[in-house]
Amino acid sequence: MDDPALMPLQVRDRLARMARVDPGGLARLFSLSSLEGDLPARLLHALHAALAHRTIAHARANVPWYREHPEYSRWALPEGYPGRPSELLAGLPVLDRTLVAAAPARFAAEDTALGALGHTSGSTGTPLPVRRSVEEAEFTAAYFAHLSEPLARGGRRPISLNLPNAYHGTPLRLPAPGLSLSSGVTDDLLLAETARAVTARYDLPGYGTHVEYLSGLVNHVLLLTGHLLEQGSDPGAVGLRGVSVAGGTAAPHWRRFLRAAWGCPVTDRFTLTEVVGGASRCRRCDLFHLDPHVFGEVLEPGSSAPVAEGPGRLVLTAFHPFVQMQPMVRYDTGDLVMRFDNGCGPALAFEFLGKHGRAVSLEHRGRRRWLLFPAELNAVLAELPDVRAVEWASNVRSVHDRTLGGLPYARVRLDASCRPPELLVEVELRYGPHFHSARAEEVGARVAGRLRASAGTALAELEAGGAVRLRVACVPPGSLPEPALKL
Repeated sequence: MDDPALMPLQVRDRLARMARVDPGGLARLFSLSSLEGDLPARLLHALHAALAHRTIAHARANVPWYREHPEYSRWALPEGYPGRPSELLAGLPVLDRTLVAAAPARFAAEDTALGALGHTSGSTGTPLPVRRSVEEAEFTAAYFAHLSEPLARGGRRPISLNLPNAYHGTPLRLPAPGLSLSSGVTDDLLLAETARAVTARYDLPGYGTHVEYLSGLVNHVLLLTGHLLEQGSDPGAVGLRGVSVAGGTAAPHWRRFLRAAWGCPVTDRFTLTEVVGGASRCRRCDLFHLDPHVFGEVLEPGSSAPVAEGPGRLVLTAFHPFVQMQPMVRYDTGDLVMRFDNGCGPALAFEFLGKHGRAVSLEHRGRRRWLLFPAELNAVLAELPDVRAVEWASNVRSVHDRTLGGLPYARVRLDASCRPPELLVEVELRYGPHFHSARAEEVGARVAGRLRASAGTALAELEAGGAVRLRVACVPPGSLPEPALKL
């Protein structure tokens, strides 16, 4: 590799066809590709090309569905790559959860040994069994152990506390650089134990003296934080170095609250069970960036046309050898995102808009026009103390996570029978709106104003033209049904 300009192509050709991938070597290459500059960006594209070649070659040789699909038999690695990453998989079919769930055995590789059977949450559609092989578990463990090795060098290893919850999908266990504790917040006994664990001081040879990292579903971390404050404890006194939240929309209001309460950075993660990896919110541009070992595309809803900037559906490819037993090539996650070309690195940058099935759009003059994105509704409601967005934990006997399945404190419906069609947004308050009618009107006006100003939507334009009408109605507590699980 005397010529640096040829290095990405040489890496691509060697990695695409080598019999076994060294997890430590691949981790080093991906670490190099995350640096700034043109050469690291070209290296990332080359790594994607090589792993796409490995993934498709393995899938069509060992997985019935891919082996029998004609588009995969014709696929070949583009000559002269790296180029535009979107050229890699163009033309291949897009998978969705319903297709895979209907015949999961046809998506299972025949050359691997089953090591674990997980599942996705049934809260957003058909539950999907996810098969993990012994081989991929060994590879991912070695890969992430190498990435986390710098945290374990020298001094004392950190202690982390995780708040897992199985109904949001089965978590993948990955190596931690230190000691990983696990607890929960779903009943009073667990909540008390978690509060004790996170505030305790430890005397363990080779480890730190207190919990330094906290991770969990965003609403569970909020519930724990609120409980500590209500019990007179100062979360900031714990000395955390970082909080990581996932499993839902972390509204800006809640991220600011957690940063202030714990006095440390908050990492907002986008993850899904079907893919090993996800995306993290960048502290520089405040957008999500995909992990380098995951390949992402943003496509037009209802077609395979790519979206350069603007709203679209998120499609991910899980590369071999990270995912081996149940390959996911061009998998439609069911999520809507706003794609940005912001120059903050070569990885796909986006803002999460919510589940596709919960967004509202209208066909107007032959075009799809977006009216409402769930994440924007969640963001404005999170700022309003009038809305029962978080179940605080004073004197808790049992905690019911009302966020499972969607927003429990808001309901959206588009009534096409009206002229013009009416977009009705019902917001459940903590009190009867008749008791504080002026405040209820203020809440309704604030929600309506934010939705009309939401980037990427045409609500204000269409409403001004008489093509649709928005109505925000504040309703008493208990008026809206609990979110239903689609099991």
